[in-house]
Amino acid sequence: MYIKRHIEEVLKSAINEKGALCVTGARQVGKSSVLKILFIGHKELTLDESRLLRLALERPEEFFEQFEPPVFIDEIQYAPSLFPYIKIHIGKTGAKGAFVLSGSQRLSSHGQIQTVSSPA
Repeated sequence: MYIKRHIEEVLKSAINEKGALCVTGARQVGKSSVLKILFIGHKELTLDESRLLRLALERPEEFFEQFEPPVFIDEIQYAPSLFPYIKIHIGKTGAKGAFVLSGSQRLSSHGQIQTVSSPA
């Protein structure tokens, strides 16, 4: 059973402002569930799948050749090697909402959020 979250309207609005939307937080609180419901048009990928994780870590450029945006990447903290490619794509295309990202660890503590940020 899906539980509607108060943050849904904020997320729907935010997706149109930047090239990437990233939601982080504690495990098992519903991050992935709400993002799947809200952004059903994005191809869903989870880095819990060993094949996808291996591709993301070993051949990140090929990862995005195989899975073109718009994409929803769950457990993004497992593959920080994807962030430069996300930044490049956003810089080249200027596409809003191309990437929806979620993870259970604080990505900012890894120094990766700044890498994804694009100019306003």
